[in-house]
Amino acid sequence: MTPKFYKTPVHYFKVYSETYCICVADMVDNYEIGIKHASLPLRIDAVESTKEEFELYFNKVQIEINKIYERNN
Repeated sequence: MTPKFYKTPVHYFKVYSETYCICVADMVDNYEIGIKHASLPLRIDAVESTKEEFELYFNKVQIEINKIYERNN
């Protein structure tokens, strides 16, 4: 049953189908929000998380990406 949420020290995942998940990453000023294969969280030993943790992290990374975009346009 989806969605399921997972995390590592630098990633948060929302698995929304059998095939895909949203991956949010913050690796020392290297921010990413992308679509990855749903098996990725399990392959890298991510632990279960919550919707609230995912949304908080997603919003934080989106703000940082927006700041970078605004500085460079």
